[in-house]
Amino acid sequence: MDSAYETSHIRKLQVQHMRMQEKTFTNWINNVFQHGRVGIKLQNLYTELADGSHLLRLLELISGEALPPPSRGRLRAHFLENSSHALAFLRAKVPIPLIGPENIVDGDQTLILGLIWVIILRFQISHISLDREEFGASAALLSAKEALLVWCQRKTAGYPNVDITDFSRSWSDGLGFGALIHAHRPDLLDYCSLRPEHPLHNLDLAFRVAEQELGIAQLLDPEDVAAPQPDERSIMTYVSLYYHHFSRLHQEQTVQRRLAKILSQLQETEELRTQYEQLVADLLCWIAEKQVQLEARDFPDSLATTRQLLVAFACFRTQEKPLRLQQRGATEALLFRLQTALRAQNRKPFLPHEGLGPAELSQRWAGLERAEASRSQALLQRILQLERLEALVRRFQRKAALRESFLTDTECMLGQAAAAAPPASLATVEAAAQKLGMLEASILPQEGRFQALAEIADVLQQEQHHGWADVACRQLEITGRWERLLERLRGQKKQMADLQAVLSLLQEVENASNQLKELQVLASSTAWGQQLAETVQLLQKQDLLEAQVSAHGAHVRHLALQTAELDSSPGTSVEVLQAKAQALAQLHWSLVSLVKARRALLEQSVQQAEFLHNCGEEEAWLRERQQLVQEEAVGRDLSQIRAGLRKHKALEAELRHHQAVCADLVRRGCDLSACGPPTRPDPRERAEALQGAWQRLRVVSALSSPKEGLRHLGTWSEVSCHSAPPGTQKMALSAEPDANFDPNTILQTQDCLSQDYEGLQALAKHHRARLEGTVALCGFHGFCGELWSWLENQTALLRTLQPQAHNLEVTQLTYENFLTALAVGRGCWAEVSSNAEQLKQRYPEDTPQIQQQQEELSRR
Repeated sequence: MDSAYETSHIRKLQVQHMRMQEKTFTNWINNVFQHGRVGIKLQNLYTELADGSHLLRLLELISGEALPPPSRGRLRAHFLENSSHALAFLRAKVPIPLIGPENIVDGDQTLILGLIWVIILRFQISHISLDREEFGASAALLSAKEALLVWCQRKTAGYPNVDITDFSRSWSDGLGFGALIHAHRPDLLDYCSLRPEHPLHNLDLAFRVAEQELGIAQLLDPEDVAAPQPDERSIMTYVSLYYHHFSRLHQEQTVQRRLAKILSQLQETEELRTQYEQLVADLLCWIAEKQVQLEARDFPDSLATTRQLLVAFACFRTQEKPLRLQQRGATEALLFRLQTALRAQNRKPFLPHEGLGPAELSQRWAGLERAEASRSQALLQRILQLERLEALVRRFQRKAALRESFLTDTECMLGQAAAAAPPASLATVEAAAQKLGMLEASILPQEGRFQALAEIADVLQQEQHHGWADVACRQLEITGRWERLLERLRGQKKQMADLQAVLSLLQEVENASNQLKELQVLASSTAWGQQLAETVQLLQKQDLLEAQVSAHGAHVRHLALQTAELDSSPGTSVEVLQAKAQALAQLHWSLVSLVKARRALLEQSVQQAEFLHNCGEEEAWLRERQQLVQEEAVGRDLSQIRAGLRKHKALEAELRHHQAVCADLVRRGCDLSACGPPTRPDPRERAEALQGAWQRLRVVSALSSPKEGLRHLGTWSEVSCHSAPPGTQKMALSAEPDANFDPNTILQTQDCLSQDYEGLQALAKHHRARLEGTVALCGFHGFCGELWSWLENQTALLRTLQPQAHNLEVTQLTYENFLTALAVGRGCWAEVSSNAEQLKQRYPEDTPQIQQQQEELSRR
């Protein structure tokens, strides 16, 4: 009996659960269709899913995938086809045992509810997962059901009278749904007003608030949930809607928080960027301003003011610059924070505006440091310069005082020298000049010191010292006094030199006058010598005397020029000097006249002495040759006669030469006798005697000629002449002398032979030239014939070149060889043309024939 009761109770629970599932699943499907806006609403789950079209549509909406379009037929086969497509789609994602398309078509309630539950699990509950940050790392190991249960427990924890342990009785009093709503939206529900003893009220309030305020469809009725054993699948399906709704809400809140965080980070990075750019811009502006100040070189010319600038520069280094260096470090730290934040946000690195980057800042800072170093060096150099200039000013003042004292003392000494009486003698003048020179020697070395003073003033002016105007004024005053002192010294020195020059010239004029008087005694001598050597020696002495007179003439002219240039300011000594200089010039003129007269006398004496000497030599030669002619024998044979003949010819040549010498001596004797004074011996008489001796020698020479002896040797027997050079003729004498023999015949014969030989030699040369021309012309014609034959062969070869398709390469090679041969032939033609031109120039008479041959080859 108990078992029957239990079985009956279980069946009632099953029926109750199936009814509750049918209502829940139908509401869930309608909720899906509503959200999908397909305009479908199910009333009977079993009958309306039988055709399979609604099932396919449900799967498309909940999965988001495209399925095959359902068949519109109303036959069972169409229903089965649609159901098969739906089941095939589900089996591809989750195993579905024990159900087929016919079960859906036939309206099997159990299997259809099971199929819907599988769809709910797969597409709605299986996606439930817990956040690791909120629920811990173990949340990933939970199943969907367990995760949903844990989520409910975690959200309702802390609410009184709520203990969620399952998806059945734990929800019967409605407090669990109220706690879920209050946990996420406390503004929608007053959880404290709910009482466990009013479950229907609690459920109705929670379902109504969830549907009206949260948009969660009411899948369950309060009575179904308040039952003693509510259906687990129905509650689980409905609770999953809460989970998805609040999860989306949580995600939206998370997104909002993240957006807020991102906005906060963006704002922070923007503030960092703005702060960085402001700091960098301010720092760059300060750097630019300071760099302009540091690069300024308009330093004051006062040492105290420049030292104040150095103190201000030191203050900049120790106080102002360190603060800006800290500001630069702050900009680098800001940039690092900004880049770190951007990298953490997975954003692009920050790129500062042009001119605000760290590289530009480093470059500007480096420029500032260079300007700072340059400023420091410039300030130190300026201070050193000003210190040096102050030292120069002190040195100038000290040296200026010394120079002024020196000028005062020297002016006093020059004044004393100028006030003394002028010297009267040369020795006194020389002593005064020496004293003045000593004074000049002590003054002139001081010029470098005065120049040094001017250099100091120039340095002070160039470097713009503040007291350079006073220094320049004092330096100009000292320089003016120095120049006036030098001018005064030069004036006194010139006056002394003029006086010394007048006295020196006066002494030189007197000395020159004495020397000219001594030379005048020598020039007045009347001795001219008796012999040639003595006369030549006197003439040499005359040359020396004339050289001395010429030298004294130059000296006299120089003295006259110097005297004329003198000024009469020194006193009457100049007039005396000029008078003595005129007397000296007259004395020199008279001496020159005497010298010229004596030279003419000496030259005539030399000519007469040379004439007499030459006459003596010629008379001795004539006597010697006359004796030789008289003693010479004629000879008895031909060789002796020839030797005598050669000697006689040489004698006749000497006679012809000495005939001209004798004639010249006769002429000279006549000239000397006519021009000079009468002397002994008379030159004319001596010349006539010499001419008589020469005539006698000619007569004796003609009478003793070897030609007279040839008449006694006989006549020529034979004269043979061959075509050989002169000197190789063979001559033979007959044994008997010829009484009618004439010696001139031999000479005439020799001349004829020489002429014949020369004619024959010229004819041989002409014949040889003709033969060489004929050989060259034959060679030219032979070379032209060879070139003609070669042209014939090449023309025939060119005509045989017929290119064909099968022998193009051979034809091309043959043609290239032909071009090479043609180039060689062009060289031969150039050689032929060159030879033709040469032959035309050498043999003009053969030019027409050569030109014809050349034109034929050219046409070919």
